[in-house]
Amino acid sequence: MRTRRCLLIGCAALLLLGIVAGGVAARTLDQILSSGEVRVGFYAQDPPKQYYDPDTGEPVGLEVDIAGEFAAALGVELVLIDSEWDGLIPGLLADKWDIIIANMARLTSRAVSVSFTLAYENIDGMVALIRTDETRFEFVADLNQDGVRIGVNRGSAGHSCAETMAPLAEIQPFQSAQVAAMALQAGQLDAVVEDLTTMELYAGEHDDVRVIGAECPSCPVYTGFALQHGNFDLWLFANQFLFNLKKSGTYQELYAKWFPDRPDPGTDVWGDS
Repeated sequence: MRTRRCLLIGCAALLLLGIVAGGVAARTLDQILSSGEVRVGFYAQDPPKQYYDPDTGEPVGLEVDIAGEFAAALGVELVLIDSEWDGLIPGLLADKWDIIIANMARLTSRAVSVSFTLAYENIDGMVALIRTDETRFEFVADLNQDGVRIGVNRGSAGHSCAETMAPLAEIQPFQSAQVAAMALQAGQLDAVVEDLTTMELYAGEHDDVRVIGAECPSCPVYTGFALQHGNFDLWLFANQFLFNLKKSGTYQELYAKWFPDRPDPGTDVWGDS
């Protein structure tokens, strides 16, 4: 009996340790529905997918609209919670939000910590932003040289891509791709590696920088919603929602709203995901 009691106490201690080590449990689908709101972590430094309208101060963008459609499908209120990029996954694991809808690439390194839905966007890839008078680089692969300084958004897909594509270069993480771009303009960097959408937008607003690699972007990006491991009902609902969003044509309408000059992404549900 004493041995059995010790085993039970030991198991309870291990269970408690596992709870502490594993962080706070995620809210289930039923709990979200009962609460009347879904908390969505997003990153408001990625226009036109997610940013604050300078006139109204309200969050807007493609991902924000998708989050609104998601909340409507659930029948609950949308609560958007802004985060620095490298705080999104830790915030999810600490139960600060229920789900991440933030143009987040489904990287293998991230899948260790979170579960991703199927990809719903596969419209982007990584390019390089360089100064307009720069002549050393024609392609992103040309950045792979000793002494080349590449700025990236810390923890982003661009960060991962730069490390893969340019192992000889010096990779310098920044708070955002826009901050890295300003460092490039100030002469502190030789290039910034980030997704095509972000870099084209930045280059369109600044004459002293230009994009290379737009014809064939590197490291294709396949984005999805991110949830805590084991939150199966919410994961199933999110996948069904994304299927319906694309099959109904709603995603294509939202995409055309924010990217009127880009080709229609089509009606294929998952593309190359």
